[in-house]
Amino acid sequence: MLQSHSRLFHHSIFAVDLLVIGTAVLLTNSVAELSGFSLLEIAPNKDLDAIAFLGQVACIFASWFVVSSRCELYHSRRTETYRREVVAIAEVWLISMGLASLFAFSIWGSLAFMPPATLVLGLLLFFGERFALREVLRTLRMHGRNFRRVLFVGNGMRTEALAKNLRTNPHYGIHIAGWLEFGGQEEPPRQAGERLGGLQDLRRVLSEAQVSYVILCPPRVSSSMEIQEVLSTCDEAGIQCHLVPSITTMTNLHPSVAWYAGFPTLTFHAQPHLPLKSAIKRAMDIAVASLAILVFAPLMMLIALAVKLQDGGPVFYSQRRVGRGNQFFDCLKFRTMCVDADSRLANLQQQNEQDGPAFKIKKDPRITAVGRLLRKFSLDELPQLINVLSGDMSMVGPRPPIPDEVERYEWWQRRRISVRPGLTCIWQVWGRNKVSFQRWMEMDLYYIDHWTLWMDAKIMLRTIWTVLRGTGA
Repeated sequence: MLQSHSRLFHHSIFAVDLLVIGTAVLLTNSVAELSGFSLLEIAPNKDLDAIAFLGQVACIFASWFVVSSRCELYHSRRTETYRREVVAIAEVWLISMGLASLFAFSIWGSLAFMPPATLVLGLLLFFGERFALREVLRTLRMHGRNFRRVLFVGNGMRTEALAKNLRTNPHYGIHIAGWLEFGGQEEPPRQAGERLGGLQDLRRVLSEAQVSYVILCPPRVSSSMEIQEVLSTCDEAGIQCHLVPSITTMTNLHPSVAWYAGFPTLTFHAQPHLPLKSAIKRAMDIAVASLAILVFAPLMMLIALAVKLQDGGPVFYSQRRVGRGNQFFDCLKFRTMCVDADSRLANLQQQNEQDGPAFKIKKDPRITAVGRLLRKFSLDELPQLINVLSGDMSMVGPRPPIPDEVERYEWWQRRRISVRPGLTCIWQVWGRNKVSFQRWMEMDLYYIDHWTLWMDAKIMLRTIWTVLRGTGA
């Protein structure tokens, strides 16, 4: 009965979402027709008939259905924040509009709706709809309606913390039926209600207590057989079981579920798993790098000529660097040093002015006259735009180290190679040669842990100012 009610509720929300989508399409088209111009310079094609318009709206509905199902948009979100829900909706809506526009244009050759305006209006309507829905559900749950009864299996700190959170947020609509002991272990959880027995009593409790779902919090010393017994019992009873692994107290790890050969696994990422934002970042990398290559092509040809005329040596210098996941790639630069620079490095190691494994001296005798000018304005790194297009690098990210440096990293510093390296980074625009190696690493890890698209934009703008000032290496 509970599952049928849940399905009916989610189907109802899906129907309301389709109504929101239809409203957004119709309103934007109506406004465009009444005003006589497109709100965002993309007006509907008036040559398309009503059937074509309905077909394109059907494309939007179909895209929403596929993407929302794939992203599991309609699972229970009673304990999630409003922010997490609207972010999920925004991602699904953005992808759906993109797919629908692509399909509609490929079939009809033009669009009968306004994608940008529909996207914006749809987001506003979705946000308002979800806010109103949450307020209605919050009111119902505060009055004892639309609640779920949960059973905790396991006691200790995690059970106590979860139970306390549920009790201090009654708008979740979750009532605690009690808890079962997992074996001789820690202090009983005071917030989890009444002790209903041990693991051997699980079947009896599930039969008598009208439990909606189970929250399993096994202790670190529990065996896989005991955990499997709880999961199997819940499966036989048709009751959801939410497993809270004991390792989830680890910091800087972001879990997701992945399947390997038919087996579910918990995958822990060193940074949040954000597929849509990562895709947008990659699209921005390709767009910015492509545009930069077109804009700077004449300058790059002049630089290549100057490097060649300097001493007749090669124009480019390719060096093996360490990329994301400890993978090697060839990093390109305009050659700024003499041809035999690598063989002379050993004789200069004692003059190194940078602490840690990195090597840097202010007046490196291997740098040519042309190279010194290129380094001053960071122009020697322009060929790395090709590395960005190939996917080895990003526009923004920790600078790629050489293998010898990575071998001498302290263990905590290796996390900086868990992301795609960048053409520019926080250290280059705010630190450069003024900070220690440890501070340099800390700045890179700060970027990894707090990365946003807006942060990338600020770093790229700051990079332009740094290059124009000529404060390069």
